[in-house]
Amino acid sequence: GYDVRQKPEIDQQETIHTKGCVAQFEKWLQDNLTIVAGVFIGIALLQIFGICLAQNLVSDIEAVRASW
Repeated sequence: GYDVRQKPEIDQQETIHTKGCVAQFEKWLQDNLTIVAGVFIGIALLQIFGICLAQNLVSDIEAVRASW
């Protein structure tokens, strides 16, 4: 930012980010791994549930067609 280097060195270290995005993301991912895993498992279960409902609907439609 503007005039960051004019501040004392301690304030510079708090303002200037020296770590890369990938390294910080990996650290964040390790710190929040249980939450991220829980979200992914929840989404996967919802997707599987939707697939089961769709398959059930297809079976019901085929049963009605067969009875005509």
